[in-house]
Amino acid sequence: MRYIILLLIFLMGIFKINAQHISNIDMDSIAYAIKDSSSPNYYPLLLATFLKNQDTIDIEFDSLSAEGYTHLYYGWYFQDGYKPNAEETENESKFLDLYHNNQYAEAIPFGELAVLESPVNIVLLHKLALAGNYTGNATVFWNYYRKYIRLLQAIKSSGDGKTANTAFVVINVYDEYEVLSDFELKKDKQSEENGCDKFTIRQPNELNTSVLFFNKTLTIKE
Repeated sequence: MRYIILLLIFLMGIFKINAQHISNIDMDSIAYAIKDSSSPNYYPLLLATFLKNQDTIDIEFDSLSAEGYTHLYYGWYFQDGYKPNAEETENESKFLDLYHNNQYAEAIPFGELAVLESPVNIVLLHKLALAGNYTGNATVFWNYYRKYIRLLQAIKSSGDGKTANTAFVVINVYDEYEVLSDFELKKDKQSEENGCDKFTIRQPNELNTSVLFFNKTLTIKE
């Protein structure tokens, strides 16, 4: 009986560790920090800083640290606004309709409103930056391109993507394709393995890998 009790305690400890960490991401630590008003990673502060646009046309300029972006991206999981399978908002829908009809100048105001509703929507940020580029609006381009790149870097720092245990961690499956595109990788097929999306990648490529894993545990939320 004593052996069984010790075994159960051991297994519960393993479960707790797994629950806290996904690849390099410590979700328990992030959950604590973003709720602590004395922390530099307090979520309302991170979000306000992130949403405040800058006039600086410089990819290197940013008012948030890499750690801040990690807490911003993964901390969104704990916010009421996080709904991984939600339909597009009205503003996002209007933005995308105009964007796909090449009406970029008309699309931008709706895109900016949509970002306020879904601030770490990487696909939206990318398209909004492109709309700024297509219209020659450098301020819009740099503001949203910086946000887009920094959030991608947060995902890239979550693992190396080479195994299921070291997978890149995403909070939205669409973000997987943004990472693939940023690395200029082309996939041959996609499957599932150990809670991850597994992509078979064409070679040669800059990562020198034939597969890439994305952990999508956080995309499944009640």
